Amino acid sequence: MNKSEFVEAIKRRIKPIAIEGMENTYIRSLSGLMRARVADAYRSMEGQTIEAMFIRVQCDVVAHVLVNESGERMFGDGDIDAIAELDAEILDQISQAGLAASGMGPQATEQAEKNSETIPSESSSTT
Repeated sequence: MNKSEFVEAIKRRIKPIAIEGMENTYIRSLSGLMRARVADAYRSMEGQTIEAMFIRVQCDVVAHVLVNESGERMFGDGDIDAIAELDAEILDQISQAGLAASGMGPQATEQAEKNSETIPSESSSTT
């Protein structure tokens, strides 16, 4: 496999998600850089309530993962306040789907724990 084949194989994919009452809703996983930016945004909110931090991070995730059929973002970085005014239940669904597609969130933690159980530790004896 060469570099271009590798990049093509792991590029971010567009995925339809089911949101009750909405048709044609699509997400695209976060890139590594975007995932780091979301984490940085969370860390930069020191001193705010946990609720305020959660909503900000959730809106950042929605802004980055919600796309149209062509993969173009529906919201820009300047739309965070507008996103925060949208239906919380719908935001929950979109952000959870986006985090899962990006290897983050509870599902990713459970999978990582399962994977770590199958990896022998260095201290385990083979004799």
